[in-house]
Amino acid sequence: MEDDTKHFSMCAVFGVTSHVLLVERGMDEIHDVFDFFCPGIFTHQLPLAVDAVRKEIHAQFPEAGTHLQENPIPSGADALDAWVVNVKEKFPDGFTLRRKIIPPKTDAG
Repeated sequence: MEDDTKHFSMCAVFGVTSHVLLVERGMDEIHDVFDFFCPGIFTHQLPLAVDAVRKEIHAQFPEAGTHLQENPIPSGADALDAWVVNVKEKFPDGFTLRRKIIPPKTDAG
């Protein structure tokens, strides 16, 4: 039986919810978040699942969504680095998410 919860870094969660790749492991870490909610999802299906996964993350951690709305991710490397440092200070432990299986859509409809 698989675990019902899993810990993810702040950068992985904000990477999924913001559409900005913030993680050290790149797409592997992003795919881990999607696979937790949509087991067996293929990379080409990620865009079809992103809204549902983001909604579930924000339902579990509304403060993450609020923070992103109040502090949008800036452009430019220096500003982005400062933003990441600030968010790591606010959410130093990342997020432990509860599994809720979200069936991936097969098309945009």
